[in-house]
Amino acid sequence: RACPNGTATFVLDRLADGGTLDDAIRAARLRGIAEADPSADLSGEDAATKVRLLAALAWGWDPSEVRVRAEPVDGATAGR
Repeated sequence: RACPNGTATFVLDRLADGGTLDDAIRAARLRGIAEADPSADLSGEDAATKVRLLAALAWGWDPSEVRVRAEPVDGATAGR
C-alpha cells in the first residue's frame, strides 16, 4: 500500500493490520505524521493534488485539466 501521502499510507497500513480508523489517526498524530485536521489526507484530495502537479511537471499538462479520481480512506469525507 503506497500513496503519495504519508498520513493515508500510515492509516491504511494500520487498518490492514486490523486497527480502527480513529486509533490509526490518533497514532499518526502522536508520531507527527497527521495534521490536526487530516481531512484532505483522508479524503484523497492531497494525493490527487500531488498527482496533478507531477503530471504538470512531467508532461507540461495544465494541472487544472488533469482528472484524478480521489477515494477517501474511510469511505466518507469527514474531518477527524
